[in-house]
Amino acid sequence: MNLLILLKDEIIPSRGGVERVTSVLSPYFIAQGIQLAYLYYGIDRITNTEIHRGINVHFLPNRIPVRSKQNEQFLIGLIQSENIDILINQGGVLFDISTLLPAVKSACPVKIVSVLHTNPYNFSLYNRIFRNSLADFHSAGKAKQKLTRLFPGVFARKEFLRYRRNIRVSAEHSDSLVLLSDQYKSGIRELLKGSKKCRIDCIPNPLSFEIEYAAKPKKKQVLFVGRLEYSAKRLDRLLLVWQMIEQGGTDWNLVIAGGSSSESAGDYQNIESDRLKKLAQELSLKNVEFAGNINPQPLYEECRIFCLTSEYEGFPVVLGEAMQYGLVPVVFGSFDAAADIIDHEKNGIIVSPFNLGEYAAQLRILMLNDAWRDNLAKGAVEKSKQFRLDTIGPKWTTLFSELLNA
Repeated sequence: MNLLILLKDEIIPSRGGVERVTSVLSPYFIAQGIQLAYLYYGIDRITNTEIHRGINVHFLPNRIPVRSKQNEQFLIGLIQSENIDILINQGGVLFDISTLLPAVKSACPVKIVSVLHTNPYNFSLYNRIFRNSLADFHSAGKAKQKLTRLFPGVFARKEFLRYRRNIRVSAEHSDSLVLLSDQYKSGIRELLKGSKKCRIDCIPNPLSFEIEYAAKPKKKQVLFVGRLEYSAKRLDRLLLVWQMIEQGGTDWNLVIAGGSSSESAGDYQNIESDRLKKLAQELSLKNVEFAGNINPQPLYEECRIFCLTSEYEGFPVVLGEAMQYGLVPVVFGSFDAAADIIDHEKNGIIVSPFNLGEYAAQLRILMLNDAWRDNLAKGAVEKSKQFRLDTIGPKWTTLFSELLNA
């Protein structure tokens, strides 16, 4: 079987969920005898050759605009020359790469699988997310940015319609649309109402590490791991929660791991890192460490509680990773898949969105009650086994077989 994966950003596992999941699944596919190739449409070179070992790497001729006759011909030619059986549109439903699928489908017998790595949220939620993301516009010099600030609802609607268009195009020209959770089926059906019906499958994200965790002494530390992005992650909420914790007195520390591998001052994660550090100072926080972009495994081994205060999520890989290492997760119920990963008060805590007081109270209970926390930690380790690669990987190969034999 020959498999081609469409990707926007380079596969660097620390960068984000799509990249991390792809880096985990790719060696599994190769081990199953699948010939694997990547086609990047957001970059024109790779920096890490080791992680691409055994994978044929290609780059789309034109990055801007993606939709062009040259790109269509290149992609069709690549599929034909490489005898590609299955094309995975990895997260491309959110980008204009989906506009190339109709030409591909009409010219090639290839099976297309499009993956939605987020929650297919409704317009009201999307509007709120877009308004929050206005904080990412740190320069008001450009006319479009000024207009966006003046008319956020108009631009939110415009972005939502573009988002829905790409999902519809992907779904109509794919043999399978893969969601991260059964919980997202109702949302995607609403977005696809009136369009051509397509097959919908649900495959959760796999764990990144293959370990057998053994309990051992840990530090009094609360952990966040992830990219520093205001509109999605909302780490300002976690800092406000931690202010409540410190005001009540504590000998625990909060560790925030994440950020850019680039030193560019204009990188959005560097901008957000500076903003969060400034906020921590304004809140007079003392027990907060910004660890930067590092391998999270040592932190998983030494921390006890894992926190997410996200505006939305798809199926956060870091949540399963933390549970795998015996950290007790505390999250807002701001994404439907939270209930897939966490059984409330059995292996973690789900807090009403976005109640900071309730979040702080639940966090403090965990910090002070060793027996309760240890019981939830054992449950977290057990629950995480549902997302091991040896469970999730076969779901993918079964899907491939069904599509090729249909």
